[in-house]
Amino acid sequence: MNNAPPTERIAIDVSFDAPRGPEAVWDIVADTDRLGRVMGDAQSVQTEAVERDDAARFLVRTRFGGMKVEYFERPTQFVHGSYFEIHRVFPKGAAAWVRLRHDFASEGDRTRVTIHGWMQPRWRVMTPVLRLAFGRSLNAMARAYRAMTERGAAGEPVYSPPPAPISEDHLKRALAASREAGAILPALDVLESIIRRSSDVDAARIRPYALADVHQLDRRSVLETCLESTRQGLLELRWEVICPSCRGSASTLSTLSALEAHARCAMCELDFEIDLERAVEVAFAPTAAVRKVDAAPFCIAGPVRVPHVHTQLILGPSATRSIDVPRESGEWRLFLRGGASARVLVEAGAPDAAAVMDDRGDWRDVVRVKPGGHLEVQNPTSSERHVKLERTARVRDAASAGEVTALPGFRRQFGADVLRAGLSVSAGRLAFLFSDLVGSTALYGEIGDAGAFRLVQEHFDALVPILERHGGSLVKTIGDAIMAVFTDDRAAVRAGLEMLREFEDFRARSTIHTKTHLKLGVHSGPAFAVRANDTLDYFGQSVNVAARVQGEAGPGELVTDDRTVRELLKCGGLDGIDVGAPYAATLKGVSGTLSLIRLTLDASPHPSLRRP
Repeated sequence: MNNAPPTERIAIDVSFDAPRGPEAVWDIVADTDRLGRVMGDAQSVQTEAVERDDAARFLVRTRFGGMKVEYFERPTQFVHGSYFEIHRVFPKGAAAWVRLRHDFASEGDRTRVTIHGWMQPRWRVMTPVLRLAFGRSLNAMARAYRAMTERGAAGEPVYSPPPAPISEDHLKRALAASREAGAILPALDVLESIIRRSSDVDAARIRPYALADVHQLDRRSVLETCLESTRQGLLELRWEVICPSCRGSASTLSTLSALEAHARCAMCELDFEIDLERAVEVAFAPTAAVRKVDAAPFCIAGPVRVPHVHTQLILGPSATRSIDVPRESGEWRLFLRGGASARVLVEAGAPDAAAVMDDRGDWRDVVRVKPGGHLEVQNPTSSERHVKLERTARVRDAASAGEVTALPGFRRQFGADVLRAGLSVSAGRLAFLFSDLVGSTALYGEIGDAGAFRLVQEHFDALVPILERHGGSLVKTIGDAIMAVFTDDRAAVRAGLEMLREFEDFRARSTIHTKTHLKLGVHSGPAFAVRANDTLDYFGQSVNVAARVQGEAGPGELVTDDRTVRELLKCGGLDGIDVGAPYAATLKGVSGTLSLIRLTLDASPHPSLRRP
């Protein structure tokens, strides 16, 4: 028998009309994972990264219609809102490959979706059987899509999952414990609703900030509720390593100690450094004791998996293609699998077309093109590559590891979840507060070690709770000094000013206390996180500068940069505070000068001790 594929292939088209506009219909139809869950004869897929000469990056295994199916998934080609095309290559079986292209056409307030299906039989004798099965499958897809879009148009859930098996006993106990521990009730109610009613996909990836935005709740309250619910056995915490290009999850970790300095995204063929602020985010899921969820994907090809990507195409070896850019102005990035990229500035007055590659054959750093223009993109390699045009603006709905690990609730409840020894990673931009207890050293000789030590501890007891009230965390004490971290420099200054007020009460407690004074410094900037003494510590120039800024303060003063002070003055955050004039400071080990300002309480009882 001749096993060579026939020249004729199977081609079938099906269409349906959706009672919604193209954007709303795109969000439903391009979510191919949910379609797989709706189709009763599909099952979840298992993927394995592969190295091939063509564009396929994954070998996918699943079951369909009760039969084992294995195929290579090529990157989906699409233009957002216009079309998407899925192409699968089967290494064995009756079909050699299948392609599905979905075209979207606006027709007033309705959308016509046409699914073009092509299949290549491996053996001619199987063509009639495959044609019948392929046609039935495409018609079933169209019916499922139409039903989903009609439910959406009627304001009903597009996808109604079957009721999840819940352990009511465990759920009620964990909710009660979370409420008793102080979890915010509106946020806890939302979590209970997700656990009871959401699909496995939604329940398996609870993102606290995105959840807060949807339900118009305070982000910090939702995050802290998730952390407390984790401690009480309702949720489990996960760390997701995010690819900077496709923004998909390159890996999911149960503990930060499993984090490495570098990660790799198989889809983008991209190695990247770990950054706690940009590359790692926290997510939650119900514990297995409360609800078992199966988050395995049913499809990895849908464009909604990369909502920031406008266009994705496959370039053949040494091939050139034209990419239309969006009609609105803005900044984008063109990325070629393997790492080549260029900034794309879409702006009025720019050329109608622009070539991404220069005369030397190198990708340009920056390309300018007018809205609605197009880019000429070349693949300089000898193998297929996919290229994508993606938004550079970040959707800031992720609770980053840099922020979460600086919170007092996390450090208090999950202090053991730290980086492995010897690993340092960027923690993003943070604010650091340093304090110094002036006069404490002399007290050791005056009142003895025990009395002086007790005084130092009492001053810690008075000041540390203030840090947490303002969202900061104690990193460590250094003798009689405090090092604290905040995610917001303005909150750090507010905390420092309250510490100065509290310290006046502390000084009034006894004659011995009046012999001490407090001075503070606040500075923000990029920092690195490291494991030290089984807790999360920070180092870097920003930490050094914060310590030096504290050294600029006199007794009863807080010193910080003038930018932070100006921001606080705009929002009325310095009422009752004596704000000094900015001055240029030269700090040891710091190049250049810093513009600093001294802040003191208006009613400070010891103005003579202040520096000029």
